[in-house]
Amino acid sequence: MKKIALFTCAVMLFSIIASAQQQPYSPSNNPTVTAITSKYTYKEVKHEELTNEKVFPILGSYQPEANSEVTGTLHVSIDADNKGIVWIEGLPQGKIKAMLRMSPSTYKIPTQKTELGTDIAEGTLVYDKALNKLSICLNRPYDEKNPASAFSAPEEQTTAVVAEPAKVKVKGSKMKIKAKEEVKVVKPIIVYATKVETETETK
Repeated sequence: MKKIALFTCAVMLFSIIASAQQQPYSPSNNPTVTAITSKYTYKEVKHEELTNEKVFPILGSYQPEANSEVTGTLHVSIDADNKGIVWIEGLPQGKIKAMLRMSPSTYKIPTQKTELGTDIAEGTLVYDKALNKLSICLNRPYDEKNPASAFSAPEEQTTAVVAEPAKVKVKGSKMKIKAKEEVKVVKPIIVYATKVETETETK
């Protein structure tokens, strides 16, 4: 009886091994897996190369609006040593530096003197990617909380640079008063321009 039981077990074992060898398990042979995967297709995703123009959309050339004081094309380029700085060329005041404050396209124009010798008070530079519009405001303080406010204020509004207070010198019984420096009033300059699309940008 024991021999018959052992023989039966051996036969079953060999049949299982033979069956496994004939039809090895594979997910592709599983009806459930096939039913799920048949609903989807595999597509290779191509990642575009990140260029400076894609990371910093403000870069490029711009055509000023007809009523602007600027007549030629404006160019915004990135600084060779610091990618947080851009340079604006084409303004009558000369080449102007702007520093990134809110990514990707809001910049603060610091107080500076251009290579033409023009004094530039603080300002704001903003690029609207949806409208392809560049907005530049010079001689008006940069607002950290709301940079766009520089363009919503009346253009005729002026910014006064506060002069130093009068200095009094007492020498013996005589008193000398240094005259107050004149208060320099600077009118804000606002320029709007539209980006000039190139072939590489439209692709």
